[in-house]
Amino acid sequence: MGGLEKALDTEIRPEIKLFFSHYWSDQIDTIFQQGNLTLLFVWNSADMDRLIENQIGHALGKLRNKQTLTFFIACTDSDYMISVENDSGQVVLERPGYPVEKVLASDLNQFINELDYGKRHA
Repeated sequence: MGGLEKALDTEIRPEIKLFFSHYWSDQIDTIFQQGNLTLLFVWNSADMDRLIENQIGHALGKLRNKQTLTFFIACTDSDYMISVENDSGQVVLERPGYPVEKVLASDLNQFINELDYGKRHA
C-alpha cells in the first residue's frame, strides 16, 4: 500500500493498510444490515497491483470532485460500495462519483464485528 500513499502523496490510515496487506485471500461474501456485500481482498501480488490502480482511480475522482477521501473495502449487489473515510476512519456507503451517503460504522473494527457470515439473501 506504500505505492498508493506515494501516488496520492497522502498517508493512509493504518487499519486500511492492514485490511489489505495482513492476509491474502479470495473475496468473502457476507451480510451487513440485511444487505449482501463482498469483502475485497487480494489473492497475490498481481491483485495488489490492480487494487492499487483501482484505489488510485477512485481516490483521484474523490479529490477531483472535492469529496472526502475514501478507500473501498467491499462491494454490494447494487451500484454501491463500502469504503473507509481516510480522515475519520468511519465505514461508509457510497456510489462511485457521488458523496458519501451513509455512515455504517464508527470504524473498521466495529464494521467487521457486525458482519453476518451466514447465508446471503436472495
